Amino acid sequence: MFDTSSNPAFNDSILDDLEDLIYDNPSNAMTITGTLIKVGFLTLIVALAAIPSFYLMSIKSPMAWPLTIGSVIGAFLLGMYIHRKQEKAPTLAPIYAILEGLFVGGISAFFAARTDYIIVNAIGLTLCTIITMLVVYKTGLIKVTAKFRAVMTTIIGAIALYYVVTFVLSFFGIYLSHWHHNGIWSIGICIAILIVAALSLLLDFDLIEKCVDKKSPKYMEWYASFGVLVTIVWLYTEFLRLISLFSE
Repeated sequence: MFDTSSNPAFNDSILDDLEDLIYDNPSNAMTITGTLIKVGFLTLIVALAAIPSFYLMSIKSPMAWPLTIGSVIGAFLLGMYIHRKQEKAPTLAPIYAILEGLFVGGISAFFAARTDYIIVNAIGLTLCTIITMLVVYKTGLIKVTAKFRAVMTTIIGAIALYYVVTFVLSFFGIYLSHWHHNGIWSIGICIAILIVAALSLLLDFDLIEKCVDKKSPKYMEWYASFGVLVTIVWLYTEFLRLISLFSE
């Protein structure tokens, strides 16, 4: 959920390396269709992997929180590795999706116990955001320029640092994150993060298009799908928190 860059998985270094990823054989090159299929496949894995952790959290099993927290830490570390080793994505992206699914299931059950219909609403808002940003990208309402990419990278880096620092501090009884507090301030932080997450979808779409145009190797479909999944889960979990904040 908190990987590096802007989509956390996509950044300037990947764009700079695209020239080295060109394949001469078109049959081995990345395609839009192939990428979309893999996004759907990874999303399905997340949904299936969420079932056991959702159940454990629902019955208040003592294993629920360790599994939920452990899976998101594992996803973070694995995501960092995939970001550095894109060619490993075909093997590791499904494993990453399983870890994210375990996290999503646990956190969804936690919020579902406090707010009615929150999961359906969060999924709906996530889908609407994806469709809206795709329209924004395709119509050119917001163009992905080098400056836009650099600004987004900086902001996402700051948010990633915020996530990590507040997570570590929570182990010492210091709760600063909007995930631990209610009120206007927490709502404002959540909305700001959601805006950034939504804008990061533009970077996802832009990099996918550039990779396809440059005939990048087939494994980049898995890497791109992994990157989109990062954003989808990020949006979904923040929508869960925002809805819960408004309900309280």
